[in-house]
Amino acid sequence: MIDVILKEIEAGAISPGSMDIITYGGEILQESKLKKFIPVVSISVLNNSSSDIKVIMNETADNAFRVPPNASRTLTGYPIWDVRIINNGTTDIASGEVIVTLINDLENRARYNAYAKERGY
Repeated sequence: MIDVILKEIEAGAISPGSMDIITYGGEILQESKLKKFIPVVSISVLNNSSSDIKVIMNETADNAFRVPPNASRTLTGYPIWDVRIINNGTTDIASGEVIVTLINDLENRARYNAYAKERGY
């Protein structure tokens, strides 16, 4: 199985309690030049800030995970169309302190696409 890093994207500046929608070329992922590779099946988030962050996937809090300050987390095997970062800390996060890496495992991506096509998604 081959893991392919699709794109590393730096989040913008995020003030406490605010959210940043991860975009590529100024467009949300589903509408960007990466759309033919969406959904991705893995995401890695590196939090180089001193604030706690929450990563929300596919616009629902049910699909969320926490990344503490100066830590990273990776989620694999879950189709991801949309990524949002919330600053749960009390200090500002500077642009580039949070890095989101989108990873596409080609075998899992093909399997998911076949499943979705079969069910008319």
